[in-house]
Parts: sequence; structure tokens; C-alpha cells
Amino acid sequence: MSELGQAREAYERAVVLDARNANALAGLANLSARAGDWEATRSEAARALALDPALPPATVALARAELAAGDASGAELRLRTLLSGGRARDHDRAVALEQLGDALDVLDRPAEAFEAYSEAAAILRAQYVPRFHREDVERTTAFARRLDDAFRAHDRAAWT
Repeated sequence: MSELGQAREAYERAVVLDARNANALAGLANLSARAGDWEATRSEAARALALDPALPPATVALARAELAAGDASGAELRLRTLLSGGRARDHDRAVALEQLGDALDVLDRPAEAFEAYSEAAAILRAQYVPRFHREDVERTTAFARRLDDAFRAHDRAAWT
């Protein structure tokens, strides 16, 4: 929900309560990665992986830091190991595949990158389409058109 500051505070509290909470450390690593703080990302991910060596979110965060540091081959190896291990399921697998696509793109292997991105998209589609693509749910384009029509129908001078 993009409440990143509150998320960081919650993860930090969780780590204070239980320093061995690998999931909270992985959450911190991912927030640090989103912020581009690669030193913190590596530190938090390493702490999480020391507790749970195959934890998918921590592995992906560390791969992101490797990629940011210019080590696309290291990121690729780390992500392929995660993906072949069978632990990453559904959303975690899709996120890892998206990151693998980024690494492969940097390595100038576009066909493999496209394949990784496509597999990630298929996983996300299978996971979310049943939830959001129903007959009783208004389509995005229809919603946008309805909003556009509604705004055009009102006098702009009356807006505050």
C-alpha cells in the first residue's frame, strides 16, 4: 500500500522483538532495495539468509543488490539457484523471475530475459486474474472512460 515508512517501522519492531525473525529481516532488505540503499540491502539480506538460507525475499533482495553493483552474473546464479530449489512459490517465484529477466537483460541475453518476464507474467496472471477479472468487476478501461465522462460533464469552474 506504499506505506513504506510504516512498513519499515513494523519490520524493525519485529526484529527488536525477535532478532531471529528472518522474514522481518528480508522485509527490511526489500525496503532498502526499493530505496536504493544497497549497503543496507546486503546487510539485512545476509542476516536473513544466515537464519534461513533459502528465503526467497531475502535472496531476491540480495540479487538486486548484486545487479545494482554490476554483478549481473552473480545475480543470475543466485536467482537460478533459488528458482531451481522449489522453495519459491507463486508471487515469490514471479518476483524472482522478473529480477532474473533484469539480470539477463543486462547480460545482453534478450530472448532469455523475455522468457523469464513472460513466465513471471503468466504466474501473476494465473494468481490474480481469478480475483480481479470477473464479470461483476468493472474493467480498467471502462472505469477510466466512466471517470473521464463524469469529469467532462461537470463545470470545471465549480471544482475546488
